[in-house]
Amino acid sequence: MDSFSVFDFTITPFYYLGMCIWKVMLALIGVTAGETPQTFSAGTWNYITQSIYPLFLSIGSTLLNVFFCVGYLRSVSNLRDGMTLEMFIELLIKVALGNLVIQSIIPIMEQIFNLAGGISQMLVVGVDNPFTQNDLDGGAIFFYAVFGIIFFAVCLVCSVTIFLTVYGRYLQLYMLVLSAPVALSTIPGGPGVSQTAGAWFKTLLAKTFSIVVIALALIIASKMCAAIDYGQLAGIESVDGFLQAVQNIFNMLLLTAAVKGVDEYMRRTFAL
Repeated sequence: MDSFSVFDFTITPFYYLGMCIWKVMLALIGVTAGETPQTFSAGTWNYITQSIYPLFLSIGSTLLNVFFCVGYLRSVSNLRDGMTLEMFIELLIKVALGNLVIQSIIPIMEQIFNLAGGISQMLVVGVDNPFTQNDLDGGAIFFYAVFGIIFFAVCLVCSVTIFLTVYGRYLQLYMLVLSAPVALSTIPGGPGVSQTAGAWFKTLLAKTFSIVVIALALIIASKMCAAIDYGQLAGIESVDGFLQAVQNIFNMLLLTAAVKGVDEYMRRTFAL
């Protein structure tokens, strides 16, 4: 993208402000895409795992015994099957498994976070910036001078939307860490109750690997946007710059829609 002169800047200030916000947002995504919750905010991670998590761990350990009793009572009250030795052994295995998972869930989550972070870090290198303004003709100057406030608003809204989507994911991951002992304590509770543990694990996978799908969506969407040149399609050289300006707005909207649609895509594709 060619730079404007100082004179052009006085005419099109909103263009520069909008592109500055958009470029900062892309830079932030590039920096944080490969980070894990441990590295994103080391202070927050230490506070959660060292100060708050022990409380939830004790609650989860207590609930594990409660749900063991629930599972036992449900088995003995089943008049059709009754309590057998095999069912009691199965219940004990579930209690042992639940206790093992609760005690070792932090290292397990760290490995999952590292895997997702490593994959997304490799993928984000392929993200292109599909925004171009090669033809700085009168049409482009006119567009940014008259409709510059619209361009700036689109840049701001799209940047904030993607920012909240990417950064809000870390808050959800921190909350998943704290809720792990409580959710996993339902393992020996039997059908209906133990589904809570399965729902928690599916949510963990969805939120952890969503950054990988976001990186893929940005790569594919950016290359799709870059492959379309509305100015060349129009075949009118005198308005190439104007059409490129309009194209930039559509590209930002398409990229934002791609990122926002990640959760729905994973929910429908992987049932997460």
